[in-house]
Amino acid sequence: MLLSARKSVLRTIMLFIAIAIISVLVVSLVFITETRDKSAAHAERFEHTPDVFADYDSLNLTHRLVRMDEQNGIVNSNEARKAYGAINDFLRKVKDTCSIDGTTENFLTCANKTLGANFYYKPSATVAKAYANHYSDCDLNVYLMFDAARAFNKKVEIVYAPRHAFLSFTNEKIGMRFYWETTENKNTGATADITDSFYKKTHHRFYYSPVGEHIIEKLYPILSLADMDSHRWDAVVKSIDKSMSDNPIVLDFYYEYRESKKQLSQNDIRKLYGLIQDDISSVDKRLILARHFLGKGKRDEAMSILNQIDDSVCELPCMKVREKTSSIDRVVYSLMKMFKWFNSDISRAGIIFYVLAVIGAYAILLFFVISMKKNSRSKKKDNNLN
Repeated sequence: MLLSARKSVLRTIMLFIAIAIISVLVVSLVFITETRDKSAAHAERFEHTPDVFADYDSLNLTHRLVRMDEQNGIVNSNEARKAYGAINDFLRKVKDTCSIDGTTENFLTCANKTLGANFYYKPSATVAKAYANHYSDCDLNVYLMFDAARAFNKKVEIVYAPRHAFLSFTNEKIGMRFYWETTENKNTGATADITDSFYKKTHHRFYYSPVGEHIIEKLYPILSLADMDSHRWDAVVKSIDKSMSDNPIVLDFYYEYRESKKQLSQNDIRKLYGLIQDDISSVDKRLILARHFLGKGKRDEAMSILNQIDDSVCELPCMKVREKTSSIDRVVYSLMKMFKWFNSDISRAGIIFYVLAVIGAYAILLFFVISMKKNSRSKKKDNNLN
């Protein structure tokens, strides 16, 4: 009798474990499928596309940015010429396909469709390697569209948002400003609604203010630091245009640079505190502050700063800091690294949703199994009575 009871308990425990494993595997498979980087599949479109090489043309913004990459050692001259060729091929196709007589919106629709056919979406900090290999992201798309618009005498401007960039143009018929999202519809573009939650809000006047390509060229060296050898950083930082000294993007990199050199002073910390009051969506400034406080053993101050970062934008670098503050965040960080191993980028919000989905799936499966067992017992009882 005792042996039978033990076997029954063991079977029940094994059943619960099996349900848990099935729940984790099913939900993990769904999340990995939905979130994994699909750029490799998109790249297959260009496997048999012959490389086109061209020479530098200072008229094009994109060429000038590629030249910067070459000068900063990010690519060699051969890859730079390959990038020029890909750019020129795109511009030629826009000229062959689009009408010069239509509205700016019609032009953007046509040119962005051509862009999507020539470059698939993949995040990139710099232009040369991306263009040479037929991929681009939000700001790289904007640079291409600037050159295409110039050839058609259409005026467009870039709009920077926190961790994003898109286009602004004036509708000729009604004289009103509209916005254009170049990455929409698989990199083929669409009009943008900047009230959408996708566009992170902030008080800083630089963001959501349309500017021209002169600002792009001043900002680009800073944005390209991520792909640049660190021994070149000093020269780039020293070359920053003084007019950009209060730019929020420049300040992100400037204070990260000072942190990397272990040069952060108490005055810098005070300034960062002031900056985040205005730049409410900044992640990088808050991470610098949080790392500073954790290094000083001030966990509560660090948590106060980290809790200001929205979970939807707290990705691996953010979680690398958060995991030092709590056991729960250590678990979240471990799960995030697991997904990264499968080439899936998930935010803290995504991981929390994943855990809830696993619990939900477990509860549903458990309810289903228990209901099946109850029905089975009920049928056996009925058969015994008969």
